[in-house]
This record gives sequence, structure tokens and C-alpha cells, in this order.
Amino acid sequence: MEMNWIKISDRPPDNGMYVVIINVHLELFAGRVNGGWVDTDDGTGIKMNKVMWWMSLPAAPVTK
Repeated sequence: MEMNWIKISDRPPDNGMYVVIINVHLELFAGRVNGGWVDTDDGTGIKMNKVMWWMSLPAAPVTK
């Protein structure tokens, strides 16, 4: 899995991906890409045209 920030203008994330994003206000969010939006856990949506950078959300840690 790629763990580098990707500029949205270079390559947008695929629909359905879980991503971490930085928006135009330099705020960090995590969510799932849903068409032209990133749906976050709190129910808000961030329009993809407000996203500057993104990366794939890493897998959750495994505990024993």
C-alpha cells in the first residue's frame, strides 16, 4: 500500500477507497470516496474539489 501523500491533481483516489485527505484549509480528515465526495465517519461530506492531497487509509493495528 502506498503511504505517500498524492496531489489530487496528479491522481484522484478511486471511488470506494478509504483515504486520509488534507483539504484547502489544511485540515486532516479520513473517510470513504463516494463519487465527488469523501464521506467521513461523522456524517459530513467533503467535496473532492476541496481536497489538495490524499493517501490510502492504512489498515487498523492488529492486537493480540
